[in-house]
Amino acid sequence: MSDLLLGPSPVRDYNVAGPAADEARAAGLVDGDWFVPPIDPDRLRELSQRSFARPVRDLVLYAAALAVTGALASWLWVTQGVWWSSLAFVPYWGLYGGACDARWHEFGHGTATPSARVNSVVYAIASFQALRIPGHWQWSHFRHHSDTIVVGRDPEIQLGRPGTVRRWLLNFVGAKQTPGSIATMLRFAAGRFDPAVCDFLPDAERHGGVRQARVAVVLHLLVIVVAVATGSWLPVLLVGVVPSALGVWGMVCFGVTQHLGLAEDVLDHRANTRTVLMNPLFRFWYLNMNFHVEHHIFPTVPYYRLPELHAEIADALPPPTPSTWAAYREIVGSLRRQRDDRFDVVPDRPVPVVASLERATASVGSERP
Repeated sequence: MSDLLLGPSPVRDYNVAGPAADEARAAGLVDGDWFVPPIDPDRLRELSQRSFARPVRDLVLYAAALAVTGALASWLWVTQGVWWSSLAFVPYWGLYGGACDARWHEFGHGTATPSARVNSVVYAIASFQALRIPGHWQWSHFRHHSDTIVVGRDPEIQLGRPGTVRRWLLNFVGAKQTPGSIATMLRFAAGRFDPAVCDFLPDAERHGGVRQARVAVVLHLLVIVVAVATGSWLPVLLVGVVPSALGVWGMVCFGVTQHLGLAEDVLDHRANTRTVLMNPLFRFWYLNMNFHVEHHIFPTVPYYRLPELHAEIADALPPPTPSTWAAYREIVGSLRRQRDDRFDVVPDRPVPVVASLERATASVGSERP
């Protein structure tokens, strides 16, 4: 029935710790020697320096946007009713459940500010907004960086091959992500871990994950209690599962540009990751993660220094995709071609022939957990 509605299912097992993981290990793709473009180490250290000014400014603007749209939505709900309030709730949900993903990502990397405490607090709040358990997703994302788009190893591959446009569009409404996130949270709260999680989450981190999941469950239930006590739907529309689920489009609309339609099982981020040129509003929403090739190669560089890093290593990278719309055209074209050729990748994307730096030379930008 799923194939009838959504198109053919992936022909490989994309589950982490599945049979493809053994194939990846045999092929030398696990914790492999990735391409590193030439860059002066001193310049890289300079670009890796963190400050408070830019991330604090961006956090204040983000909080203000949430406050304004949330207040407007609440006022319209009370005074004008459901339909008028949706005009403000839609952008509020996109900010709450969508734009939180970029904050989760940057502060989770620990590169946004010089303070580990500030980074951790913002990461925890953004994790709650995104229905994620902080410890679980931190290790999941570390695996995504160490084995990017390696089948059987990367837990963040969005679509298996062949992908279909229908499966891709389903991600925009959170039909897969939201139930999966809730199920993971409840499993963690019960102290249960599936084989995929056990593959990348160290034993020593599991107790902390259980505690974090239980706190999250209590907080989500507390929102429902407040709604019942006040006799109003507003609390559940403003905080918790509902805005996270209804705002997932704000995450997916940019997140899909990162890797879809590009190569699997290669040790070169230039072949499996996409940099997209975006306008200032999109870059604020996405915190410069449109410079995604640069981020994957040098993950210690803060998001506000990525444009400088892009200029520094541009000659060693494929030309950036000129716009978000152009990235969407690439993705849809590849998904359609995968019906006949599941190995299809976006054409006309030349990867320059450049000698890779040794890992030791680039170690300042290649931190791993």
